[in-house]
Amino acid sequence: MSRVPRTWKTKLLLHSRELIGKLVSYDERILDLLQKHNKPLLFSSEVIRGVWKNPVIVRKYLKIVMDEADHFLPYLKEKVIPKLQDGYPIALLAEYVSPQEMLEFLLHRDEDDKTPLHYIKSNREFLASTLRKMVYALANQMPEKDRRTLSYVVGFMAEDHRFFVNTELLVLTLEEMDWEAENWKDALFFPLLGEELARVFAHKEVLGKRGKWNRGKLMMLARAALWEPEEELLEALEELSPKQGFEVVKAYYLHQDEGWQELVIKHTKSENLLEKVALDYLPHKVGISKKDTSRFLATIEKNYPQLMEDILAWTSVFAHKENFSYFPLFHRIFLLSPEEYRKERYKDLKVPKELREAWIQNYQQLISLQDEKGRELVKAIQNINQELEKEGWKGPWLELGWIKEKGFEALREWEWQLLHNTSAEVYISLKPQLREVHSLIREKSPSSLTFLITDSRELLFRMGKGPKIYSCQAPDYWGEQKIGLLGAITHGSTKMAALLNEKGELIGRAKLHLLRKEGKYYVAVDHYYGEMKEVLVELLKPILENWKKRGLIADYRMFSDVEGEFASPLYAPLYLDIKLNGIKGLHFPKSRGDFS
Repeated sequence: MSRVPRTWKTKLLLHSRELIGKLVSYDERILDLLQKHNKPLLFSSEVIRGVWKNPVIVRKYLKIVMDEADHFLPYLKEKVIPKLQDGYPIALLAEYVSPQEMLEFLLHRDEDDKTPLHYIKSNREFLASTLRKMVYALANQMPEKDRRTLSYVVGFMAEDHRFFVNTELLVLTLEEMDWEAENWKDALFFPLLGEELARVFAHKEVLGKRGKWNRGKLMMLARAALWEPEEELLEALEELSPKQGFEVVKAYYLHQDEGWQELVIKHTKSENLLEKVALDYLPHKVGISKKDTSRFLATIEKNYPQLMEDILAWTSVFAHKENFSYFPLFHRIFLLSPEEYRKERYKDLKVPKELREAWIQNYQQLISLQDEKGRELVKAIQNINQELEKEGWKGPWLELGWIKEKGFEALREWEWQLLHNTSAEVYISLKPQLREVHSLIREKSPSSLTFLITDSRELLFRMGKGPKIYSCQAPDYWGEQKIGLLGAITHGSTKMAALLNEKGELIGRAKLHLLRKEGKYYVAVDHYYGEMKEVLVELLKPILENWKKRGLIADYRMFSDVEGEFASPLYAPLYLDIKLNGIKGLHFPKSRGDFS
């Protein structure tokens, strides 16, 4: 047997698997080398991980391993792709298997009872586009318009920013879907929800018109699908219109507490349903006196009617006895006038005068985006066409003139052709610019943003909710962590930097914490939630730099763990996403103190 000369290629194969795995992500020629000289190494975990670091190499790798070993496909589907936590491999795999095989793969549960969909954390756009194509292909028993609508709905779920929706609801939807149904509503709602709830959610005034669903209401669909209601609720819904029924369902799932849900059923036909339920719930289930409950609800109705639903959702924290003692504090902060509130909030902030004045001051800056809209739209369309030209696209081309002439549906039709006639990589690479065109055409992109550093009760209370924000600090979150909202509102050493759209909705936000360590002061910028992070950083950083330059603070830290102590005492639990002295999550007051 002749000896193979040790060229650089063969010498490379003598190195460790770890090194080869790292190198393969940089040079696709190493795949050819492995195919010729060391096929078993192609299937090693080190090489697989390396390959998936470079999207360009993944496609070539899939072709090689499938040519070399048919038996590798099940292994690839069941063991490798699910653990990569990436939507990109899913899109590529769809090119090699049938829609039915793809569905079976996505719903296959492992030893931990998880599907591949449970592991995907990045590149969800790839997953959404793959699901749209798969659903369209499988729903071949219904009319074209219904196939497209069902495809849209599943993709809409997959692109959601909440795990409860983009994974839990999505998996159940695909598991329960009736692919033989004659229309999209029968395929989706009836197997997922049952007759009465399906009648409620299928109405166009509930989730929204075809292709224009409401993400806020999508959470209610998820809760209704994943937590089966009592039979008494379903019986009550029989006598209500879909719109009335949705208000009842929304009230029912506002709390996870069975006591609250029983009272919703009791008061189904009452006017002012939420207030009626609260008047029963807080005295009888939580232990707050009727007098205090009535006074509390009257205060909210008078001063913060827009917060009523969120506040009643948040009161579920008082179902836990350890939180009950915080009710007087919660009640009091909404009784105070704005001036009284700020005075009480900062009364124990014992820091140098100049720092105190800078910290207490609220900042607001309006950022106009209107002048940029037209230029951005033209530029986005040009970029899309240029990229398609590079890919050999034969048209039709995207033109601003015919979009304005034929309307938004023509744009959706064009994008549908793009989805089905280009590769996943091309479609996804253009998706951000397509979103921008959608937003600009429909005038949904903000004409302006407002940057704030604020201690507003209302904004702090709503810090967990926004168009692209949903965290454990949302008032309607099902968990005890949201008690941290009370700490954020009452704590003089915590404020919030935020971006608001024209509607006053949170686009992005991060809490700010004033800390003391070894006699010096620092600002810790907590985890960022939402979009346009770079905009907030650009606006916040000069303010913090100015404080540092003036000697008000020694330094600041953005989005990283810190050490120190708060510059003022806590009155209630406060939630931190970053670690403070090694602790992430709820920080509790050393004593209850007195916010009065």
